[in-house]
Formats: sequence, C-alpha cells, structure tokens
Amino acid sequence: ETYAVGSLNVFAQQTNIPEDNGLIVFDIHNLEDSFRDLGLMVMLDQVINRVAQNRAKGIYTYIYIDEFHKFFNTPAEPLLMDLWKMGRAMHCFSTGITQNIIEVLNNENGQLIAHNSEYLKILKLNRMEIIEDLSRVIFIPHQLITYISGLPNNGDEKLRRTNGLIKYGTNIIP
Repeated sequence: ETYAVGSLNVFAQQTNIPEDNGLIVFDIHNLEDSFRDLGLMVMLDQVINRVAQNRAKGIYTYIYIDEFHKFFNTPAEPLLMDLWKMGRAMHCFSTGITQNIIEVLNNENGQLIAHNSEYLKILKLNRMEIIEDLSRVIFIPHQLITYISGLPNNGDEKLRRTNGLIKYGTNIIP
C-alpha cells in the first residue's frame, strides 16, 4: 500500500514513456538516492515485461545497461539475474557496460554473468590484481594478458601498446 497509494507512490503513476517506441531509454541519473533501489527494480520489471511482450510477437529485444555494476548488491540484483538467465530463451540479448569491472568481479552473480557471457570486450586494465581476478573468471591465457595490461611477457621487452581483448564464445582475440 505504501508503494501504491502511500508516501512512496512515486512510481505508481501513469508512465510518460511511449510504450510503442522501438527504443526506450531509462535515465536514473537524477534519481534521489532514497529512490534509486526502487527505481532500479521498477525499471527492470518494465524491461522484463517488454521482453516477454516482444517474444510473444516474435520480436528480439536488445538491452544495453550502462553503469552495469550499480545493480549489484541492491534489491534489484535478483531481477537483473532473472533477466540475464532468461536471455536467449526469451529472444533477449543483454549487454552490460562498466568501467568498474572490480565491482562486477567482487560479486558472485557478477562473476557468473562474466563467465557465462558469449561476448566480452576488455580494454586496458591498470591493476594486475584485477587482471588476475578477471583471467580466473573468464580463463584468459597468460600469453594474452599483455594485451590488457600493456606489460611485457618478460623483462627484456618494453611496455606494449595495447587495445584490449575480445572474447567471443571460446575464442579470445587481441
């Protein structure tokens, strides 16, 4: 009742988002901290409902979540995991974007998502402990670490200019 008609009914209003639009953007940047968790859950609920509606119509849904790490350790995390797990079965392709990979790797569900992702693009990382954690989760061969660290394989080489790695399926490409 508090969320429907009470003091926290901010999300119980008619939406101003055109539901027949092919592209929908949720911007929670200016959402007050006290509403952030609830806002994340409402947003993911809307996304999950749209995925189900689109599947029923035979439409594929592509989801891009920037600042992906902000969903972990919140009440919205179980909804995010539901969305990620139902993925391909529901004709849904989810993409998480983050510059804070350590927050993803420090979370058990974040590790599951990284480990089970079909496609990853990893740009240069500066801290070796992050690279080691990442290579344990997605099994990056030691020879390819230089492409995300810039560090040479042995002491004789100079620092390597690096652009990162792409993991697609079981293939990892510099």
